[in-house]
Amino acid sequence: MKAILIEKDAFEEMHKNIKEVKNELAIMKKELLSESNDFLTVEQVRDKLKVTSSCI
Repeated sequence: MKAILIEKDAFEEMHKNIKEVKNELAIMKKELLSESNDFLTVEQVRDKLKVTSSCI
């Protein structure tokens, strides 16, 4: 097993960057999951536009 030594400041910077990436990924995941609710059914579109299903 090999050990790697890094300075404390370098470790803290790396740790901070990892936390930022983790937060950004969590935000992206939340946005992607909420986008799936943005789709309307054919019936919803029909009712909103007041047209028949064949028009859609």
